[in-house]
Amino acid sequence: MSDLATLTFGDFELSPRRRALTQGGQRVRIGARAMDILLLLAARPGELVTKDELQDRLWPGIFVDEGSIRVHLSALRKALGGVGAEYIHTVAGRGYILTPPVRRLNETVEDARAPGAPTHLPLRLERLIGRAAVVDSLVAQVQERRFVTIVGPGGIGKTSVALEVAARLADDFADGVRFVDLATLEDPESAPGALAIALGLPPIADLSAEALARPLAEKRLLVLLDNCERSAGSAASVAEAMLRTGAGVCVLATSREALRGHGEWLHRLPPLSTPIAAPATPDAALAFSAIELFVDRADAASGGYRLTPADCAVVADICRRLDGLPLAIELAAATIASLGVDGIAAGLDDRLTLLTGGRRTAQSRHQTLRAALDWSYDHLEPTEKAALEALAVIAGSFDLALACDVAGLQDQPAAEVRKLVGALAGKSLVSVETTSGGVRYRLLESTRVYAGEQLAGSGGLGAAMRRYAVATLTFFRGLQRGWLEVGRDVWLAQHAGRLEDARAVLEWGYSNQGDTALAQALTAQLTDPWLQLGLVRECVAWCQKALTSPPEPGPNTDAEEMKIRHAFRVAFGFKHGNEPSKRAAVLETLALARRLDNHDYMMRDLWGLASLALNDGRQDEALACARQLRDAARGPDAEAERLVADRISGSALHLMGRHAEAKAILEVVNAAYDTPRNRASAVRFQFDQRVLAQGFLAWIAWLQGDVDGASNTIGAAVTEAVAVGHAGSLGFALDSAVTLRVLQGDLERAAQACRQLGDLGASIGYDVWLKRSDILAAIIQVRSGDLVRGVPRLRASLTPSAWKLATYRTPFFLAELAQAELAAGFAAEALATIEDAIGWFGGVDDFWCAPECFRIKAEVLGLHGGPSATREADTLLARASALAESQGAVAWRARIPIACS
Repeated sequence: MSDLATLTFGDFELSPRRRALTQGGQRVRIGARAMDILLLLAARPGELVTKDELQDRLWPGIFVDEGSIRVHLSALRKALGGVGAEYIHTVAGRGYILTPPVRRLNETVEDARAPGAPTHLPLRLERLIGRAAVVDSLVAQVQERRFVTIVGPGGIGKTSVALEVAARLADDFADGVRFVDLATLEDPESAPGALAIALGLPPIADLSAEALARPLAEKRLLVLLDNCERSAGSAASVAEAMLRTGAGVCVLATSREALRGHGEWLHRLPPLSTPIAAPATPDAALAFSAIELFVDRADAASGGYRLTPADCAVVADICRRLDGLPLAIELAAATIASLGVDGIAAGLDDRLTLLTGGRRTAQSRHQTLRAALDWSYDHLEPTEKAALEALAVIAGSFDLALACDVAGLQDQPAAEVRKLVGALAGKSLVSVETTSGGVRYRLLESTRVYAGEQLAGSGGLGAAMRRYAVATLTFFRGLQRGWLEVGRDVWLAQHAGRLEDARAVLEWGYSNQGDTALAQALTAQLTDPWLQLGLVRECVAWCQKALTSPPEPGPNTDAEEMKIRHAFRVAFGFKHGNEPSKRAAVLETLALARRLDNHDYMMRDLWGLASLALNDGRQDEALACARQLRDAARGPDAEAERLVADRISGSALHLMGRHAEAKAILEVVNAAYDTPRNRASAVRFQFDQRVLAQGFLAWIAWLQGDVDGASNTIGAAVTEAVAVGHAGSLGFALDSAVTLRVLQGDLERAAQACRQLGDLGASIGYDVWLKRSDILAAIIQVRSGDLVRGVPRLRASLTPSAWKLATYRTPFFLAELAQAELAAGFAAEALATIEDAIGWFGGVDDFWCAPECFRIKAEVLGLHGGPSATREADTLLARASALAESQGAVAWRARIPIACS
């Protein structure tokens, strides 16, 4: 271009002097290389600008592959918005044309390529991804603060961001931009000389900071000091001197740690954004900058990679496991041609070997992830290295207290360990997270893997893991029953990280290199949190591991075994239902609790026996266990223990068809949980007792004909369970809500709650709720009129092996199947099914749904039997009617034909 006149095309205005593009008065964000290309195209509108010309003008003396040019053309088209593809025409294999007419507005000056002072910035060959907001913020910070240091770990992209910021600011500095790369200096003492050369100063003997700054006093200059960590002292001194000497000088620095200079403003560069869950579509995935970078670099490396729906989850996982670190992502993407995304994901377990093969022209520390980490590690003090290595055993984030315990260096006081953690954070090897609960620290996963290798190589892994295990065990012992009082969600928000610690310690403890005694002790301490938080799968797996590992005798072995056996039995029941062996297991732990005089676990096991009896239809036994539990209540929790016994009694009476008696007891129980002390202990026995009481009260209300009361009460139970944050209790409430809505004919809301129940069961491992949701979904389908598909589905969900999961609802569910089979024309099957239902509770009168089961059998016999069957049907109907009357079960009575009155 022969002049610097302002140009217009379409509704865009381009200023070569300011290297600025605006549209409708608003500045258009555009990268430095994309701007260079636009200036070349705008100088010759309507003419072909060949690829060779672009190469020669923009990258003189440097070979740039065609893919890089395409990247910048794509960025330019994107900047131009909807008209980008129309305005920039590609001539296949040759070059590009700017198609709209271009008009000059201003008088000309001399040279379009050099608007003022020199700008000595390295050329970026790739598009900067995911940093637009950061660059905007830094541009403003440099202009306001004058001395800004971009801080972050190696490979996070500090230099790339700094170069983009400097390019954006270049036109604001009349004397240009100076770039000084301090990473190439073997001797940090040579930094002043390198600064003098980069600043264009004449040879001077005095290389003090003041001498270097003096010639800049009248300059309007931006100085970019890159990779300052090895020369932090010199860089800080020179920066301070330049700022004191000349008001027109600004300093932008990059470093893995703060320079600690006067007036320095730190900007910690965050990782690129990664999704928590797998994105559903490529468009959703590409909204995350880490994934966008991976796809961009994979495309360049393979010559045509496109993100597919099938790859979304894998690529998201790769970027997440690489902590959104740009260097690691670029190195991983570079291997896509040989490994594919699945191969990359599989190789991340050995990431320090996988992530090699960076650009040959890159500095050595950026050619492999290991080299980048070596660069940081090699410049640590011995005590810092030891602390970093020890912290590598921690699975997730940590606070200073845990860091002190785990990195408890020999002869080092806690204050010194805290100082070391602060130093590592300052060097960007430990990231700092500020949460509502305070400051927490974390090693990026790649750093953790690297430091772990160093720890294992030094022989310190076992000692560090043992300190970690002891600290974790101490924490969970100190919790006692605090999780009971704050609720699931609050507890998880506060302590979810400690569960990560526990998993890591248990993995080590039960390994050949671990400490089984520590692992078993920790397993025992975790049983209550696992059960109360709904972590059923973990509870089953670790308790089974503890029970099958060789015992290590100790003072607490019996008590730990009691806790582990109790938890295993409860969690196993949630997954597999009422196995025949379960009662014997409860009696075993009850005997152990009595021998140890452990009142808490004795009461838990009495509750367990009562619950088993309730679920198996042995209500007399359940009442007897409830009486034992009530009589054994003692101590500060005696009132709460008696409430649990009364809740069991009320539930048993309801299941025996004695609904009025049950209601009177359960209403008292429900009201008693209004007191804070009772409310705090409501979930001690695996379920929230108030939610259980409300659920049974809702059933009683429906049976007694109070439809609105049933709806209100079950709604309150669901609300209560959600508020408490107790997964098992929510499952019970949803289960009752679905069934009651089915009986009320509200199938749409029933289906919605049924899906919630299934999702809950799947997420926490409660197979009981999964099976219930499966059965109820099939019932909803047949009640919606889809007998062709619904009947086989309901049959499949109600095989005898499922009865142990359906518990005391089994006869009711079988009765629903019998009605559906009869409606579908399967009379013989319907008769067999209803016989199974009645056989489950022994055909006695004192069962909650006996009237309904007798009615349905009568209906089957009356429609498809002979004279004797008809007589039996009449007898059954009369029995059902009388039983419904005696139970006060208005809902069952309303289903029986009036002729039987």
